Amino acid sequence: QGLTFLVSYTISKTMEKAAFLNAQDTQLSRELTSFDVPQRLVVSGIYEFPVGPRRKWRNHGLVSHLIGGWDFNWILVVQSGTPMSYPDYYIQGNPKLTSGRTLSHWFDTSPAIWGQRPADTLRVTPLRSPNIRRHTAPQIDLTLTRQFAIHEGHRFEFKASAFNATNTPIFGFPDNNPPSPLFGVAPITQLNGPRSVEIGLRYVF
Repeated sequence: QGLTFLVSYTISKTMEKAAFLNAQDTQLSRELTSFDVPQRLVVSGIYEFPVGPRRKWRNHGLVSHLIGGWDFNWILVVQSGTPMSYPDYYIQGNPKLTSGRTLSHWFDTSPAIWGQRPADTLRVTPLRSPNIRRHTAPQIDLTLTRQFAIHEGHRFEFKASAFNATNTPIFGFPDNNPPSPLFGVAPITQLNGPRSVEIGLRYVF
């Protein structure tokens, strides 16, 4: 009925062995990569409005050419954030908050969890956290197109696209330095682009 869509869902875990935890180690540490995204959902599709030439309604005459032939496209992406780097501290327990998480309090900063590593001891904390991840939010791009047939082999295309159509920001990593007064605070700095609208015209022959 003019609707085509694709849904894909990925569960993954991306690991690497590329760095030592300590300078005197003989084995590389097996760690999450900085770009690890454990869950990703993508929903995309196109809907052909049922009005216009070669469509269900109003498929003949001048009116069909004036108001018909529109297509609507979308791509929705919902995914996990990438892992935060751990400081070189001892960590007792899981600093991930189960409730009440905000940008100003992204994880549990209690001194009972974060302990400074004494001198002349080895680091045992992983380089990156599997539980504390960067802020993320659903992103959707929308496109509206219309093709006008001129004559055989020639057509004119109009396209209007809105990237990040909902103007939803994605913020950066929280401060991961325990002595800092901003420890656990995510900066209000937008990493993704704000809503961007493009209008294009193309003649195909």
